[in-house]
Amino acid sequence: MTGICVNVVYRTLTETHNMNKVCARWVSRLLQQDQKAVRVRLSRSFLNRYDREGDQFLHRVVTMDETWLYLYEPESAVDGLEAPRISTPKKARTCKSSGKLMFVFFMDAHGLNLQHAVPQETTVNAAYYQKV
Repeated sequence: MTGICVNVVYRTLTETHNMNKVCARWVSRLLQQDQKAVRVRLSRSFLNRYDREGDQFLHRVVTMDETWLYLYEPESAVDGLEAPRISTPKKARTCKSSGKLMFVFFMDAHGLNLQHAVPQETTVNAAYYQKV
């Protein structure tokens, strides 16, 4: 126990150090004020179009996401034993990742449009997404 109030720690991280909690990690906020303003402007533009066009507008929106897929080979905890017990279930454990691949997914209101494996050593930026 440190004796420090959780609220004080939270305020210190978020206000003083300008950090956000993402999953189980604290990371710096990445957007500058001008970038945040652009996002607000674009969001308002989308809402205005939705007010004018309704659900038909949403059916023309394509969004995307990207993720890393790590390659693991499960290893049984009893593989090294000469005579494993029949009644004992095997426990799976993972070894260090043997590699990783980046995938991007494009979706619309109807579901998945495209899944794409990004070649290794490829720079993923706006120009790459336009090409895909």
